[in-house]
Amino acid sequence: MPGGWPGDEHNVFTAEGRNKTENEVFDYTKKLFTWRKTAKVVHEGQLLHFIPEDNNFYVYFRYTENELLMVAVNNSREEKKINWSRFAEITGGYTSGSDIMSGATVKIGDELMIAPQQVQVIHFKR
Repeated sequence: MPGGWPGDEHNVFTAEGRNKTENEVFDYTKKLFTWRKTAKVVHEGQLLHFIPEDNNFYVYFRYTENELLMVAVNNSREEKKINWSRFAEITGGYTSGSDIMSGATVKIGDELMIAPQQVQVIHFKR
């Protein structure tokens, strides 16, 4: 990480020293890490992952008795659709959750598309 020393031309340790893309990455990471600090499902949950049907699209879950976290990783160059029926064994008993980054409500069974080369994290609670 550049910067932090007197005379450095590029300093990513301040918002003013970062470019637009660097600030977007910083803000994204800060929001995710701040949420993670208090996420019991991350710290105490068990892991269940599904064999990818497509080598560039991976979905896994962390879960406790009353919480479920779905992480969908789309490393392909095209949008991917969540096949909810494939995950019914873990999503049963949940109806909707919240996208960690946008705050948008996600309903199980509704169409959910994961953008190319993106990660979507959805938190469900009973």
